Amino acid sequence: MKQIIPRLPSKWIYKASPNDRPADVAVHTLKNRLKAVLRLLPLAAKRSDTDVEYVHQLRVWTRRAAAAMVLYRDLMPRRRCQQMQKLLKRIRRSVDTARNCDVQISRLEQIVAVSPDPDNRLWLETVRADRLEAQKSVISLFKRLKRVDGFDERVRKLLKSIRKKSQTSNSGSTDRFGKFASRKLTSAVNGFFDAIPADSRDQTALHRFRIAGKQLRYTLELVIAVVPERFRTEACPAIQELQDRLGRINDSATSLKWLKDQHDRADGDERAAAWKRLIDRERAKMEDDGHQFQLWFSSQVEDQLKNALKM
Repeated sequence: MKQIIPRLPSKWIYKASPNDRPADVAVHTLKNRLKAVLRLLPLAAKRSDTDVEYVHQLRVWTRRAAAAMVLYRDLMPRRRCQQMQKLLKRIRRSVDTARNCDVQISRLEQIVAVSPDPDNRLWLETVRADRLEAQKSVISLFKRLKRVDGFDERVRKLLKSIRKKSQTSNSGSTDRFGKFASRKLTSAVNGFFDAIPADSRDQTALHRFRIAGKQLRYTLELVIAVVPERFRTEACPAIQELQDRLGRINDSATSLKWLKDQHDRADGDERAAAWKRLIDRERAKMEDDGHQFQLWFSSQVEDQLKNALKM
């Protein structure tokens, strides 16, 4: 498969050993994550019309960087940590709408190719217009960061502050990355299983479960060098499948909210009726995806995940 975006670092942090100092691994890891964000931000701002993956990958790597910030937040000065976390959140939010539009457009283009009825065409044309508008937020933030905030300089100062704190602080000075990673991963695994919905028809609970799955997957990427290989070969693919299934439900929920907004703002009965038909179709799709998830996520799948994630 063609690699769309060259020279991105590996998502797996292999350059670590159990006896390393957590601060040293933190510097390497954050450099890895934030370098990718720096590389992708101008591409998402200036070249998203040539490849939607620029925006997609920027959102993914911003989340990876945010997960690393959470993992290592106790090793850096609070003020710098909070500043970088806020900045990463701003970047992610700037591309959220654009990415959601890209997902809808990709799906709708396939639907229209098979069923080019007026309702589907209306939906596709409206989302395309929203996508053009959404790009303005990405461009605006990129220009601001380039002109005012100095993202690359903030990254440099953050990494320097981690090194300085590790040299001047006695707290956790005997801790090693193996034990540090084990504690953090145990917390993420417990959070994941605690988030399993009691009712798999509860959309809010499913969303929380999906977020817990993302947090676990990103944590695994960060500590993969000091955990058994089965975490990568067995646990990660299973979590990815779960994420894909929950992602389809979430995409429909996002589309459904967007369609309801269009319906509420519709000009004229005919257009309102078109949006209502699309709402009914999307709700039916979301219910079907939810039913498929209920059939798939059996006690057997849950047990397989528990075995693969056993510490």
